[in-house]
Amino acid sequence: MVQMIIMKGQHQPREQAVWMDLIGEALSLRQRTLLESTLARKLLTHLQESDSIDQSSCNLLWEEALQLSGDDWFGLQAGLSMNFSSLPLRALELTAAASADVAAALASLARFFELVSAQARAELTMGPQGASLRLLPIGQPHPQHMQALLGMCARLLESLGQSRQDVLLLLPAEQVLFERRQIAGLRLQGGDGYALQLPRQVLDCPLPDSTPVLLSGITGTLRNLLASMSGTDLVERVRHTMLRLLSTGRLSEVEIAAPMNISTRHLRRLLKQQGASYEQLLDQVRREESLRLLQDSGKSLTSIAYELGFHEPSSFTRAFRRWTGISPSEFRRRQQTSQLAVDACRRIA
Repeated sequence: MVQMIIMKGQHQPREQAVWMDLIGEALSLRQRTLLESTLARKLLTHLQESDSIDQSSCNLLWEEALQLSGDDWFGLQAGLSMNFSSLPLRALELTAAASADVAAALASLARFFELVSAQARAELTMGPQGASLRLLPIGQPHPQHMQALLGMCARLLESLGQSRQDVLLLLPAEQVLFERRQIAGLRLQGGDGYALQLPRQVLDCPLPDSTPVLLSGITGTLRNLLASMSGTDLVERVRHTMLRLLSTGRLSEVEIAAPMNISTRHLRRLLKQQGASYEQLLDQVRREESLRLLQDSGKSLTSIAYELGFHEPSSFTRAFRRWTGISPSEFRRRQQTSQLAVDACRRIA
């Protein structure tokens, strides 16, 4: 089942760059690598110095990984095999383990889920029948990413001693075919979204590594991590201003610096302190926006070039080849082919 998702809205959540590594690690378990894909290889080259990744690029990496793996459940398997090596994931795992019981661990997971992914938020509800951790997409994340998040949650519960048989995963109905109601020991059920459910009897199970003092300290660390991620930093302010001015013909360092009441020289100095530059950010914004605009088949490549602030369509074509390794027309053709495959799979399902 081929799934190509390109964010159509103006604002895209920016995902943590660690997800590029997580996708790559999951592929390596299958003796495959993203470098086998020309498109993924080009994207990774442009993203290697970034600490975040736009949703469109993240979706494209998931799509290429899906094609390389040949497994509709690649994302779920990636989440189940995830290595909690990054600081936020490791701290979240320790917080869950130090909690008093499974219910408290789930509450911590929901509370700090923003540290896991910027493309979904978690809502926890508890009732007489048990608990439901519902994952609500932000923007248009790739279905494989949502699967990976569910798998990661199941993996976390397993590390706490919970059996996979106790876990029920809810996914959109079109992803759960009749003949596949279980995978990797996890029960699957079709629904209208993504959720993980646990029965009531396991929620009060005490955790063997529960440590109140450790829990307090790690919770404080997670709060600090959340605080450091909140708000819009200088780089994001510049990105948003560039996006707003892109097609106006008024995009310049002067136009970016003026609303901040700083000189262009000071702007460059501040960006350098963040490991960025005006030219680098402009190139990134153009690349991200090009992926979105090419989703609209009603837009000509010429009009897209001008919307991106290029003076000549040929300049856009050269830039896009540098970003992706293929031309804009070839990218659009592959995208349309993917959509036809999605429609065919839905009719079969």
